[in-house]
Amino acid sequence: MIDHLIATSGNGSFADPNNPLLQTLWDSTSLGALKECPTKYFWQNICGLRSKAPRDPLVFGIAFHRAMQIYHYHRASKSDHLSSMEAALDAGIKAYVNPDKTLYQAQKKDRGFYALCRAIVWHLDHFNQEGFKDDPAQTLVLQNGKPAAELSFKFHFCTIDGIDFYLCGHFDTLVEFNNQNFVKDYKTSSSLGQNFFDQFSPDNQMSLYILGGGVVLQKPVAGAIIDGIQCAVHFNRFQRGFVYMSPEILAEFTEDTQLWIEQAKLFASRGHYPKNEKSCDKYGGCPYRDICRTPPSLRDNLIKTKYVQEIWDPSIDREEDAAPNLEETKP
Repeated sequence: MIDHLIATSGNGSFADPNNPLLQTLWDSTSLGALKECPTKYFWQNICGLRSKAPRDPLVFGIAFHRAMQIYHYHRASKSDHLSSMEAALDAGIKAYVNPDKTLYQAQKKDRGFYALCRAIVWHLDHFNQEGFKDDPAQTLVLQNGKPAAELSFKFHFCTIDGIDFYLCGHFDTLVEFNNQNFVKDYKTSSSLGQNFFDQFSPDNQMSLYILGGGVVLQKPVAGAIIDGIQCAVHFNRFQRGFVYMSPEILAEFTEDTQLWIEQAKLFASRGHYPKNEKSCDKYGGCPYRDICRTPPSLRDNLIKTKYVQEIWDPSIDREEDAAPNLEETKP
């Protein structure tokens, strides 16, 4: 273990004063990395390492989600479809930037600037053509008058050996469909179809979000709605899928999650996160595979060359972004 790379100090999700390696606030990203491979979890969440390789899907996804958030806020304020879509497009463009505020240059055109603008407009028109139809999955409006879009949540999950653990996350939207409540999530992909939607049932993120949705709303959540956005160089295609999750399945997820957290507590107490070599080639290859196949004595130079530190702190909610100034988001 490379102690000088540990980056949990000041990270609100690592709140145990007796062990800086013990995460006490868990989101689906952290939990998913732990399940996939404890070593990956160590490099990603405890050390905060990120590959310097281009991040086209991530930058594209952040900008697209920001656009959807602004659209829902404008519609909740009684703006019409066209005005709301213009504001959403403007917000998406402003979010598609580098840290220095220059426009991000994607390596792949299906996640490029033009593709982003097209995906925002076509998606909103596909489900929200004013005067023709409104999306039957209606975004819920909270008691404070704000739409449930890009909504952060956190709740107490369990107590192990006197230590409290929490689950948290950020909903894309909470919606009502056919008199039932759902979590709705936007997912981009190079292809759509049944195989695409099958990956979300069972799924670590959807299970956590459906569980969290019931806690936030204090009423049952039937499942998740997946809005799939197929991204290609010259077109976009849209398809909606449904993930239904029974109380029995959620109970199994709850029991499994507590066991995973107990495993994380064991790893933290021993200061060792074992490799799961069966995951090294999944999803195009683990971004930390180069580290794991390099002798520990040579890893420092490799890390300096190929990685940067970017801390993932799920304790930071999106309250600041969750209430955008609508005047500032007008194009």
